[in-house]
Amino acid sequence: LSAGDALEGVVEALSPGAAMRALAPHVGRGGAAPVRCLGGVIARMEPETLMRSTPELIPGLVEAFNSPSADVRKAVVDTLVSMYDSLGDWLLPQLSGLSPAQQKLVTIYINRAMEKNGAGGGKGGAKTGAISIGDASRRPLAPRHQ
Repeated sequence: LSAGDALEGVVEALSPGAAMRALAPHVGRGGAAPVRCLGGVIARMEPETLMRSTPELIPGLVEAFNSPSADVRKAVVDTLVSMYDSLGDWLLPQLSGLSPAQQKLVTIYINRAMEKNGAGGGKGGAKTGAISIGDASRRPLAPRHQ
């Protein structure tokens, strides 16, 4: 059992809010495992709760995105795509701390997720009030230029 697996087991046993509060302080400096676990927690959170928690999460994710480890950076991108899946375009202005290249990379992965989930087909079971990546009314994003 790896440390990452053990962390996942502990996080899954906690409520999403408690897990997020436990992980958030470690996201920027704790390697890929806390970031991946955070992605799993985000998938369990209600959009409104995630929206309120975003100001606590973004600084650590921005810090982790600047990691020399490609594994950590990929985990950050995956987590941001999960956040976008729940929060839709509301999330994009919150990412102003990312460099233009990082923002473009996140946008590419969001667009890939939209295409994979069938942007024209709709995604059943979307949470009320959230804009789903697979929502039929959604179009892929154009890269943001600054």
